Formats: sequence, C-alpha cells, structure tokens
Amino acid sequence: MTTIELLDVFVMGHPRPRSSAKTWRRVKGIKEWMRTVAWTAKSHLVGVKPTDSPISLYLTFYSVAQGDATNYAKAVEDALTKILYTDDRQVLEIHAKLVRSFATPGVQITAYEIVDPNPYPIRGGP
Repeated sequence: MTTIELLDVFVMGHPRPRSSAKTWRRVKGIKEWMRTVAWTAKSHLVGVKPTDSPISLYLTFYSVAQGDATNYAKAVEDALTKILYTDDRQVLEIHAKLVRSFATPGVQITAYEIVDPNPYPIRGGP
C-alpha cells in the first residue's frame, strides 16, 4: 500500500472518549476536546483543503483516564472531518493505542492519504 503523509501533530489536552451518537454529548469536556483537535489540525494544514482520498490514521493517546482506545479514536476521527478529509467514511484504517501515562496528556496524530487502497485484485470464487 502506498501512502503520503498528510499530518503529523501532537494535540495537548486530556483526551475524551466518544462512544455512540446518543451518549457522546454527556461526556464532560468532549466538545472542548474535539475543538482543540480540530483547531490544532487546522493550524498545521493552513491552505490545505480536505481530501477526498482514503485515509489511514495512527493515534497514540496519553492519558491516566479510563476508557478504550476505540472511543478515544472516534472523537478524533469526527473532529478531523471537514478539516483533513471530507467525510469520516474515507478513513479505511485506524491504529489506536492508549498509553496510561502521567506525562503530558494528549494524542499524537499521524494521518496518511492512501494512494492505492486496494493494490491486489480481488479474485472471484473457484
């Protein structure tokens, strides 16, 4: 798979999880966290329009809070919509890791545009 790096940035702050569409508004600080992620990404992508290409995200969260990596990743994925990519359905792969750490809280985001999302032809049955 061929990729092109689009973004490599550390977002400082306390990561917040986003689980379902019904409950995410009840997570304290989620809106502020998503705004911080969006603003930081925008500041590193000045003059760059959101891509329509497939995306690969690598996320490393640093936090002492409980939660699972997939819910933290969903908040970041949603925050980057309309900034890095036009629709979060373009995200074909996510590598998310949660490091329980008392160091600086935040998330390291590395995003890649996938140039050839399916380099191998899909073969039919026998």
